[in-house]
Amino acid sequence: MRISGQIGDAVGQRVIHEFAQIGGAKFIYNDNEHWTEFFPNVSVHLSLSHREGFGMAVLEAAACGVLTVGREVVGLKDSIPACHGFLLDPDDSYSLFFVLSSFEAQGGDLRAREQLARQAVVDKFLRVDIESFFRSEVKKLI
Repeated sequence: MRISGQIGDAVGQRVIHEFAQIGGAKFIYNDNEHWTEFFPNVSVHLSLSHREGFGMAVLEAAACGVLTVGREVVGLKDSIPACHGFLLDPDDSYSLFFVLSSFEAQGGDLRAREQLARQAVVDKFLRVDIESFFRSEVKKLI
């Protein structure tokens, strides 16, 4: 399993380290500049920060069919469920270990959910941009 993301505290780092030792997972830090090449090469995206502005990395991961696991905090509590990811209690970093174990056990069963994540980004975000673009262009013509 290849895991990417942000780890916001020492407890999260310890959990990832333990999971890597037991499950053989490899943690890869986000490459924000080349996310379209980066995300397709990971199994799951983590967002373990304690606060986010918007959760753009969640959308980028979902656009590449990668599910996000993150804390239920400002900036993530809306974007993660919208992209079919998994929310964690912000005070329980050890639950991450069980979620990652579940990912490992489910394997191919998550493929349908990953496709839903990608489609959610297309439906909820790209379509809105296209519609607003055409509305603004039509207003210019009228």
